[in-house]
Amino acid sequence: MSRRSIEKLPRFLKETGKRFVNSYLNHHEPGNKNDIVILSSPRSGSTWLMELFYVEPGVKYIYEPLGKKILDYNGFLPINTRWYWINLSDKEKEVLAEYFLGDKEISHFGPRNPLDKFYNFFTDRRVIKIIRANSLIKWFAREFDYEVIYLVRHPLAQVISAIQRGHTPAGRQFLDNSWFVENYLGPDLREYGMRILDNGSKREKFVLEWCLDNIIPLEEMKNTDEFLTVTYEELVLETEKFIDWFSSAYDLEAKDEMMEKVTSPSKTSDSSNSETREKIQSGDNMYLVKKWQSEYSKEEIKELFEIVEKFGISAYRADRLLPEKKFLHFRDSLE
Repeated sequence: MSRRSIEKLPRFLKETGKRFVNSYLNHHEPGNKNDIVILSSPRSGSTWLMELFYVEPGVKYIYEPLGKKILDYNGFLPINTRWYWINLSDKEKEVLAEYFLGDKEISHFGPRNPLDKFYNFFTDRRVIKIIRANSLIKWFAREFDYEVIYLVRHPLAQVISAIQRGHTPAGRQFLDNSWFVENYLGPDLREYGMRILDNGSKREKFVLEWCLDNIIPLEEMKNTDEFLTVTYEELVLETEKFIDWFSSAYDLEAKDEMMEKVTSPSKTSDSSNSETREKIQSGDNMYLVKKWQSEYSKEEIKELFEIVEKFGISAYRADRLLPEKKFLHFRDSLE
C-alpha cells in the first residue's frame, strides 16, 4: 500500500496499524548505549537529523512523542497536554519520566513500516525527536541518561518553511505562562510580544514564536555542557564532519549508511519543491541554506530581525546566512 493510500485511511485504522507494528513487530530492550534526544523547533531539520541516526543497526526512532493530537487521541498521558511544553509541575515530571523511560506508549511514535530498509525488529537504542519542548532542555539533560542535541535554524528560514507547511502561530502560550514570563521575559517584553500577536503580520508572529521557543536553550548553552548545540546551517554544510564526530561521540558504526542518507529528503519534506529535492540529491547544500533569502526584501529582513534583537538573541544576524562564529564547531572550513 502506498503512503498516499495509507494517509486516506480512517484515523482509527491508521492508529490500529501503528499499534500492531510498534507493539508486536518490534522488540525493544535497552542496551548499554544512551538514547539520543533531539530537541528543536518545528521545521528546523530535526527529522532529517533523526533519520541519520536511525540507519544505525539496533536503533529505532521515536517521532515527536509529545505531539498533542496523537497524545489526546490515544489518551496516553494522565496529564493535560499542550502544543508547547514550557514548564512542568512535579506530578507532570513524574508522569513524563515514566513515559520516556518506558517503551510501551512511547513506542507508538516509532517506525511504522517494517518493510523500510532500516527497520529493526530488535532494538536496544532509541533516537527521540522532540519539537515544541526546547524550554525543557535542562530537565531532559539532567533527568535521563540521554545524549541531548539541541538543533537550531535561522529564524527567517524556519518561518518560511512553517508558513509553507500551513502552521499556525502559537506564541501566545509562552506569553500566557507566568513562570516563563517571570523568569525569561519580564512585563515589558511580554507586552511587546502581545502587540505583535495583536497587530503584527504572520511573519512577525512566527519570528516572535521562534524567539520564545529558543530563548531558554540559547541562554542555557552559555553556562553548561550538558547538551550539544548544533545549527542547521553548519550541519547541512559540514555533514560529513558531523557524521564523523557523532560516530565517535555516540559510538555509531553505520557511517557509510549515514552518508548515503544525506542525499535523501526527510520524510516530512513533502512541502519541498522539485528543485529542492534535486538540490538535495545533487549535494548542493548551500542552496538549502540560502534559498529562504529570495522570499524577503532586505528591508523586511532588517525589520524582522528587530524582533530577534529585542529579545537579546545574537545567534543569527540580519546580514549573515550563517550563525555567529561561537555557534560553529568547524568555523575554519566555513570561513
